[in-house]
Amino acid sequence: MNRLGYILKSAREDNDLTQIQVMRLTGINNKTLSGYENSLAEPDIDTLVTLFKLYGLSFDKAFGIDTDSAKAPPDPLKKRWDDAFEAIPFEKRSDTLNIVETMIKLMETVA
Repeated sequence: MNRLGYILKSAREDNDLTQIQVMRLTGINNKTLSGYENSLAEPDIDTLVTLFKLYGLSFDKAFGIDTDSAKAPPDPLKKRWDDAFEAIPFEKRSDTLNIVETMIKLMETVA
């Protein structure tokens, strides 16, 4: 298992999720997810972002990138978003992300 597969499997297990639950939350087939976790396939970037968001992972922490030296001051709105997102039950997070992404796209067309 390569590092990405290990990270994905560990993160899913750390969140007490089964592959079936992840499939229900994200629409990613559990056999496809198994392929990612066992390094038989690699997710595209959009799928990877979806999984990282679901698992509450950041790319820098997952891959051991030290960002402390170039860290921007904390964003209070990001903290509020993170806290609100954490309060959403796992089964509703995918729907929430879809709504937010749709709103962002609509705002971009208006701007």
